[in-house]
Amino acid sequence: MFKVGKESCESFKYLGLDLSQENEIIVLSQKDYVRMLKTVIIDKDRVKTSPLSSSEQTLLRSKIGQLLWLARQTCPDIAFDVAAISSKIKTSTTEDLKKVNKIIRKVQNDPVSLQFQNLGHNVKFMMFSDASFGNLPEVEVKSKKLRRVVCSTLASEALALADGVDCVISLAALFKNYLMHTPVDCFVDKKDLYHPIYSDKPVGEKRLRVEINAIKQLLQGGELKEVKWIQTNEQIANVLTKHGASGQDILRCFQKGFLNSNLLLLV
Repeated sequence: MFKVGKESCESFKYLGLDLSQENEIIVLSQKDYVRMLKTVIIDKDRVKTSPLSSSEQTLLRSKIGQLLWLARQTCPDIAFDVAAISSKIKTSTTEDLKKVNKIIRKVQNDPVSLQFQNLGHNVKFMMFSDASFGNLPEVEVKSKKLRRVVCSTLASEALALADGVDCVISLAALFKNYLMHTPVDCFVDKKDLYHPIYSDKPVGEKRLRVEINAIKQLLQGGELKEVKWIQTNEQIANVLTKHGASGQDILRCFQKGFLNSNLLLLV
């Protein structure tokens, strides 16, 4: 027996999340959480390269923690920038505090609400994977670091694809318990990765052959429908791996359920 503290319907708050239901659409936001975020007060004459004190590093960690929670729940477009700052706490400077303030102002000026619609039974999975080489020390993303250090862009893209495939196949298997088989399409924007998947010629880097052969086996077994190449400007995962990349496309997917019409023609 468990005592339930509170029951709500149609609209309620949970762990900083605002949830509501409008007809067959569930809306998730963190507007109240975002509103209470505070920027850090910085002396305007302070040099941006000056190192942070121990107490300032603690404050920076606190702000990063607040923003990471936001990024993981409703604001994927800030995930990379927050991860980039968090990767160098021990060598952080005044500039990092300014970057945190900039992110806080961004999320407060551009509030985000995610919409979860009734998908029906005709469900398809589309997985977009992307990576950047040398943008962060030992980079890993969902937005996260890769599971091993790589020495080329091809390697980083291949590992990102492998991790993405692992995630989407697990999700598809979960849906399969309730629905019929759900096809999975994967989208990459690097031709050097796309071509080896459909070629008998092995890649030069031997460790990558294991990852690529695993993808090939999933395609042959039908767990993956297809891996498709798209233009870089159509890659909605760019914002998860690159500083300054537009988050417009990925937010449009989450906020409105819309996808680039060119991509829909590929499905």
